[in-house]
Amino acid sequence: MYMNGKELSLEELEQFTHKLLVCLIDDMYSTVINEGPGAVFPDDMVQQRKLINKMIEHYVESEQYERCAVLSKL
Repeated sequence: MYMNGKELSLEELEQFTHKLLVCLIDDMYSTVINEGPGAVFPDDMVQQRKLINKMIEHYVESEQYERCAVLSKL
């Protein structure tokens, strides 16, 4: 695959994808903490809980336990 005229190896593509995912999750964390999970999934408590659980799972894997604690209180 090429990005900006540079050929990327599979490993480079995986690293790029991982960084992108981390940025998206961190942005979602900020939204959920500042505006609540309803800002992402209005009126859908099941999806809100799924979102929070997935975010907790990500932060456990990356050993960011403070964020897990904050999310688990929601």
